[in-house]
Amino acid sequence: MMRARLLALAAMTLAVLLAAGCGVKGTLVPNTAPETNVFVEGPVDTVNHVVHLRWFGSDPDGHVVRYEYRFVYPAGQEPSGHDSSAWLATTRTDSTFVAYAPTGYSMPTFVIRAIDDDGLADPTPARQTFQFRNDPPTIALIGNPVLPATTLPVATIQWAANDPDGDIGLAHYLVWLDADEADAVLVPASTSFTLPPSMFADGAGGYVAGAHTVHIRAVDDGGAVSAPASFTWNVVAPVGDVLLVDDQQASPAIDPMYTTAFDTQLGAGNYTRLELELNNPFRSPADLTYSFALFKSVFWYQENYTVRSGPLSMAEPAIRALLAAGGNMYIDSQTLVGTNGAIPNQPFLEEIVGADSVRFNLTTQNTNFGMSSNQVLVPGPAVPYDSLRSVAISTSVDALILESLNDAAYLAPPIVLDSSQVEDWVVGVDRVPAGGTGRLVFLTFPLRFLGGTPVGAPPPPAPDPNYGVTTVRKILARFGHGTSP
Repeated sequence: MMRARLLALAAMTLAVLLAAGCGVKGTLVPNTAPETNVFVEGPVDTVNHVVHLRWFGSDPDGHVVRYEYRFVYPAGQEPSGHDSSAWLATTRTDSTFVAYAPTGYSMPTFVIRAIDDDGLADPTPARQTFQFRNDPPTIALIGNPVLPATTLPVATIQWAANDPDGDIGLAHYLVWLDADEADAVLVPASTSFTLPPSMFADGAGGYVAGAHTVHIRAVDDGGAVSAPASFTWNVVAPVGDVLLVDDQQASPAIDPMYTTAFDTQLGAGNYTRLELELNNPFRSPADLTYSFALFKSVFWYQENYTVRSGPLSMAEPAIRALLAAGGNMYIDSQTLVGTNGAIPNQPFLEEIVGADSVRFNLTTQNTNFGMSSNQVLVPGPAVPYDSLRSVAISTSVDALILESLNDAAYLAPPIVLDSSQVEDWVVGVDRVPAGGTGRLVFLTFPLRFLGGTPVGAPPPPAPDPNYGVTTVRKILARFGHGTSP
């Protein structure tokens, strides 16, 4: 009797459990789909194109494991490549979205659905249609002037932009020349851009010289486009395969030494000369790198001008690239690597100059040494140069400690630079840095004031104040430009 009652009770309990589905999904009754709700911060009628949305999902017989969402744009309003039917997955319950609204307004629908732990999606996703507003950004080219009066076929522009209802740091920019807006270059978030020589190409291996106008537009993260800013300047094509950079204040003695040497060795009008004091086209390291690449050899002189050169301080990448590509570099500067040097870092000193260090003057507490008149500098052991004799006083000469004496272009014998000097000190470098085939000639003394003679002997003969011309010509020939005098 007792056994019969127990069996009847068990049967009743099983019937109840079967009717209730036992509380175990997917076994005795169908899985119930989850539900999804979406919320938005702020008014729903018109909102900023950058909007913070929140959502929530619930599952009566399990739990929500993720969500899938999409923005459905009206036909013709969607961004390029957007698929309004594609779902994107997330486990978050909120996020900030940027709506595409290039014309100022857009009306996409945000759709989101919860997915439960059995993979079942909410069959009635939450939907919210918005009217997004997006005000266009503004942009202005900056600089005084925006660009130099004249440049080679390369130029760096800078700008200031603003997005009144968004983050301008998320904008990108469109840059083009003249009327070629269809081929505008897309520039990621930035405040400057260097127009490369390719933008000035004439299609026949040369460049289009003359007046050019650069234009730029800002495009914010919602696709709104600014009115263009523009500036017009003059472009000159490179002449010859040697660039002469005059980074010296106007000098009736120094400038003619170089122009005479170049005119004699290359022919007048067969090279490009830039006078930075009158027109400095270099606004960025990229300006220098692209400009140097237009030539086989670059000559840069400061001579006795000891003010640290701003353009030369940006030139390290350009020098490295030129030498690595087989080009040649000549620098005459007393402020390149020593005290107040334009390029003072140790890697440049070691890898490009080939020096371990620059000698330090304990008396002056810097790297500057002096040289009086009638002092003789002698050529290094592996160069085709002549001795030079000073015809003036030089006060800021650097002495280098080279890794290899074979890289020396000129040596100062004992006592020439300092009373404590008991050995030859290196004051010039002539070498091919590792990793390339280009040659560097670097002089730490003002060549113009080392007039010299072919033998560098004391009087007689008298110093030849024009012998710097011969030295420049010899360096040009060493770089492959003409025969040595």
